[in-house]
Amino acid sequence: MPDEGLDGPELGAELGDLYRAGTVWMPGLADHFRAAAGGFPGEELEWAYRRAGDVGLVDAGPYPAWRELADTLVGLLDQTELSLRDCGEAMVRAGRDYEAVDAAAFDEFNRQTVLVDAERQQSVGRSGPR
Repeated sequence: MPDEGLDGPELGAELGDLYRAGTVWMPGLADHFRAAAGGFPGEELEWAYRRAGDVGLVDAGPYPAWRELADTLVGLLDQTELSLRDCGEAMVRAGRDYEAVDAAAFDEFNRQTVLVDAERQQSVGRSGPR
């Protein structure tokens, strides 16, 4: 007996959620990671880490250690941003691939993508890109 959750409209709604996640949620999360990476202070903080050589941390003080840590964190944030964007694209591709092999899903997926795109355009118009 087939699972009743796999009929056209319900499946289409799930594909719509997949499309929404791939075009709205994942890029939105990626934007947060990009903002976090861009918010790290750089060389403008070097002055705060300078110490006299007799303190035992050489003239640069702890700044090189801070810079190495900050560079590592920014690299991880950048990589996470790219991974989230790739995941979003993969979600959309998965929905499109599925709708390509299932005619009922094709119609429902297209209906759902139109709805999601319209919602996204309204949201961008109200508050700018997310």
